[in-house]
Amino acid sequence: MTYYTGASDITIDAKGRFLFPAKYRDALHADCAGELVVSHELQGCLAIYTKTYWLKKADAWAALPDDAQPFVAHFMSSSEHISLDAGGRLALTPELRAAIALPAGQASLRGVGDYFELWTRSDADANLAALKTMPKPESLRTLRIPK
Repeated sequence: MTYYTGASDITIDAKGRFLFPAKYRDALHADCAGELVVSHELQGCLAIYTKTYWLKKADAWAALPDDAQPFVAHFMSSSEHISLDAGGRLALTPELRAAIALPAGQASLRGVGDYFELWTRSDADANLAALKTMPKPESLRTLRIPK
């Protein structure tokens, strides 16, 4: 499995399409033949998963207890299966764009390990500013990476 890293400024066209950065396209075709699932995340972005990873996540979410079911319902109902086209573009549905008020123009695509986050430019900047002011969690302060 590929870990996706880095951030890219991308341009969303008037139809909600954007060209996936070239640095990710080969891995996406190798990992999932370009079959992706896009979901609205409650922190204010769209998550873009390979279909394979989304199926694993969906299975894990479905096994959660009843108190998590409203979150599971949101995760499932806000997810759309979308494939990259032959040119490497992803076409977002109007519903997904509306979920985060994503206009045509500049946006931020972040590789965050197993998946991608797609943010409006202003929300990406606000998210980073908020992160900078948060105290570092104890688990990060005590993390030791084996040599």
